[in-house]
Amino acid sequence: MQVQRPFTYHEFTSAPGALANENGAWLVDRSWVDDVNCESAKKSYCEDTTYCLACWVFPSSSQPVYTVSFFTKIAFDLSDYGGSSALSYEWQFNPWWGSEKATVGSGLEMKSSVGDRVYSDTLNVGDWSALYNNGGGWTYGPFKHTDSATFPTNSDKTLGYIPLAINITFPNEGKEHINYFVKSISLKITTPAVPSDTPNPITEPHSAQVSIGALIGSIIGTAVFVAILILGFLFFWMRKKKNNYDPVDPAIPEANITPFNINTMREAG
Repeated sequence: MQVQRPFTYHEFTSAPGALANENGAWLVDRSWVDDVNCESAKKSYCEDTTYCLACWVFPSSSQPVYTVSFFTKIAFDLSDYGGSSALSYEWQFNPWWGSEKATVGSGLEMKSSVGDRVYSDTLNVGDWSALYNNGGGWTYGPFKHTDSATFPTNSDKTLGYIPLAINITFPNEGKEHINYFVKSISLKITTPAVPSDTPNPITEPHSAQVSIGALIGSIIGTAVFVAILILGFLFFWMRKKKNNYDPVDPAIPEANITPFNINTMREAG
């Protein structure tokens, strides 16, 4: 069983769509390895992409049925999606299968998977002669699936993993050339990423309100403290002035000074 490190999501989106030996993300598993040959191909009919994933069977092969699976695993940072491993996505790939004897336009079932989501599609058999004589015959569009799933994570919940696979099982009528290609493979995560510098929409306003309130309270408290100091100073100054006042002014005859008498004031009132 072939093993390689998972490609990151960003590496996968920029990879050339090739097998691992051509710096691509894809590995291949096939029945009857001696009969089924696979490579990353640069063909004229792959002109809209860097590589096709390509497999072929020679006429000398004798098995009645063959299976080919392309597979890989993508890693993504959970922090990019708010710590969640539940993602929405768009998945697509564009396959072609044909042989010298198969009926053009007949149906051949394919299966693909994204995580634990499995998709069944009917592939129309291509025109083998047209493809090899003039590069034509790839007339069918890609298979597309829009879905969402929860993906497995590592033990410390920092990375999520998206296993991908494309599987086909096809017949061999004997003594014929058989060819199989897959191109334009893409997985687009449509769940919006969470920027790391975005304020928390719940806690940030609350924090701001607390900070502003604390600032206003500090200003008011300081003003009150200063006012108390001023009033205290004035009170102390007035008492000191009163205690230092000499009721017998040398310039005024003592007989002309009437002492303050609260009883007298009440009676006068």
